[in-house]
Amino acid sequence: MSGSNADKKWDGEAELPRELALELFDQENAWISAALANPIRRTLLRALHQCKPPACLKDLLAEGIFLPSLPRQRFIYHARVLQRDDVISQVGELTTPYGQEPLFVSEVSENHLVLNVLKALAAHDAEALNPSSET
Repeated sequence: MSGSNADKKWDGEAELPRELALELFDQENAWISAALANPIRRTLLRALHQCKPPACLKDLLAEGIFLPSLPRQRFIYHARVLQRDDVISQVGELTTPYGQEPLFVSEVSENHLVLNVLKALAAHDAEALNPSSET
């Protein structure tokens, strides 16, 4: 990515503008682009970073930091995509009255680029996942 606008505008620590997040996200980090290309997966990863690890869907819902309207099956699907791309890991299971709940931890909680991409796209994701009823 040498010589790109993103290289010149971001020092790796400062807040990342949304447009720059998308540029860095697409160009330099293909390993994570597919995993984090979806606002549900970015929201899931943000929620895992906010919750004491390891966490399951029940924990994220109890803390009010994940999408209460998302069906469990969709949560598991998106978690598996993140897991496949080594963004999160399953570290165990929690037995509940409804069956086994996988416990996950983030593998990128200290990656400044990922954290800045998540921060830069947070408002966009919130709007995409919870569109205003006003027209």
